[in-house]
Amino acid sequence: MDNVEEDQSWGTSAGAASYQLKNGWLDYGSDQWIVNSIGHVTLKNGTDYTIAVYTDGSSTMQDGETLIENLAKATAKVMKDAKD
Repeated sequence: MDNVEEDQSWGTSAGAASYQLKNGWLDYGSDQWIVNSIGHVTLKNGTDYTIAVYTDGSSTMQDGETLIENLAKATAKVMKDAKD
């Protein structure tokens, strides 16, 4: 999971110094996407954690990716602040 193809390096890795992740997506009809990202993240301050984000009903794959990355960045901030 730590050899990620460039086009799949989105998701729970947002804001991470290093990471291992697995992403998935499924288009299941008119403007309905399931998008998920599961990963182990290490921040620059040494904090590490495991995170999983699952979405359903995104209108595009990109919308699902953006939602996941926003949640991952918010989580990274909370985890960093908790250690500092």
